[in-house]
Amino acid sequence: MEKKPILKLRTYRGKDLNYDALGNIKNENNLVSLTHNSRNWVLFMKNLPLNGFCKVTVESGWSERKEGGYDEITDLKAYDDEVQEAFNGSEESKLTPEQKKIAELEAKLEKFMNANSVEKKTKTKDVKKEAVVEKALKEVANPEDIEVLREEYRELNGGKKAFHGWKADKLKEKIEDLKK
Repeated sequence: MEKKPILKLRTYRGKDLNYDALGNIKNENNLVSLTHNSRNWVLFMKNLPLNGFCKVTVESGWSERKEGGYDEITDLKAYDDEVQEAFNGSEESKLTPEQKKIAELEAKLEKFMNANSVEKKTKTKDVKKEAVVEKALKEVANPEDIEVLREEYRELNGGKKAFHGWKADKLKEKIEDLKK
């Protein structure tokens, strides 16, 4: 059975990182050595956000050889990701099952409300457009009829032209009045 690796974590105390003029970190920092996935590791990771650190990094890692001694671990990315997740936490892990369900339902409700509002807007726009088109078609249903009615009005009114804004209904009414 292979031994667990030993990781060295650099912890920085404070609320924010402070730098000097040369770009060096001024915060108090300590090197912590822990065996990965040991009981101490689990407890340290669990309490990491509560310890007053502003930054935690994996500085080095070592694995024990069978014949004695240690080899340095070159790829520390997986360990660093684990430490950063424990340090920063994840929103998903902080939510209780009830809170997760509420968040899902709120997302569904928001999606539904947005879909309905978009659908209503397009429907009202379509209805308004249809009404305008129908009105225009009624008014200009047969342009020849309007021209015939205007000519008839002109003949009955002694050569005087009809008002151009009058529609077919108004022209028919005026013609009926002139015929009486």
